[in-house]
Formats: sequence, structure tokens, C-alpha cells
Amino acid sequence: MSNVRIYKSTAAEFVDDFFGGTKRSRAAAYEQGRKLLNSRQPLAGITQQFGDANRAAPTYSEGGPNWLQGGDADRIMKEAYREAIDIAQQLDVPIETFWVTGATENFEMQVCQSADRVTVFVLIPGGRGVPDGSKKAQASTWSFSPGKAAGRGAAPVVKTQVSGRTSGRRAAKKRSTRS
Repeated sequence: MSNVRIYKSTAAEFVDDFFGGTKRSRAAAYEQGRKLLNSRQPLAGITQQFGDANRAAPTYSEGGPNWLQGGDADRIMKEAYREAIDIAQQLDVPIETFWVTGATENFEMQVCQSADRVTVFVLIPGGRGVPDGSKKAQASTWSFSPGKAAGRGAAPVVKTQVSGRTSGRRAAKKRSTRS
């Protein structure tokens, strides 16, 4: 089973909502975001100020400011979001963010430009105090991977819910033999 998880967190959803509005609200959001990112404040302080100004602070109970405070992660996140804002504002498209855990040995971010959005991937090494998913996010994400084969038959496909609230018929983990 892979240790890589790609998902939405409540913090990513907050950023998506803020930078995803109408053309007019996006322009104001990009200006506000750029101003905050260009300040000398650490990222933890910026997110608190950002949340206070918009009456909805993102929660970091799922990622914790422990690995965000100071150092490389702080500088890298600021630089990546500055670039994402510059591209998104020039193209007049929203920004969408995904958390990726366990895919790299060092913290890194990737910014991907497409015709209808700028996608930001926050790559967090495993073991950095960040869970490999989010049960609080509104967006649901599922991982599909090969399971262990029983006997001579094909290995089942294992479906694991990585983010979003589990409800009713959607189980957190489910095995399937479909190919």
C-alpha cells in the first residue's frame, strides 16, 4: 500500500474559496494575498491575519503550524503562492490547492498552470506530524491501490477514503475485485 495521499484539507478549501470567487472578488483577494505574502510576518501570523480579515480562519488542527512555522516551509509556501497569484491574476483564473503527503523527502510545492485554473500542490514528507488525510474537509478524495492477491485470483483493488466526511454507504475502506 502506498504512503502517498493527495487530498483537500480545511485550510486548502479555505484558500480555494477565497481565490475562487467572481472576477471582481478574485482580483481583490489576489491583491490582499500578495500584500500579506510580501510582509515580513511568518506564515502562521499571515494565516491568522488573513482569517481574521475574512471572518473565517483556516484550521490547522489537521496539519499544525509545527512544520509551517519558520524555516524552509514558510519561505517556500510564500514564494509558491506569490507565483500562483501572479499567474492566476494574469489569466483571471482561480487557484486550487491540494495537500500531498509522503511523496517526497523534503517539503516542496508545485504550481501548475492550466487554461482554467492554477493548481498548487503542497508536498509534505511523511512523518512530519501531518496526517495522511482529512476527515474535516468538505471535498472527498479516494485512493485506489492494489491489495494482496488471495490464491491464484487477481489482486483486489483497495479503495480508501483519504478526505471528506464518511457517510452512510460510503465506507472508509472497501475492497473490490473489479478490474
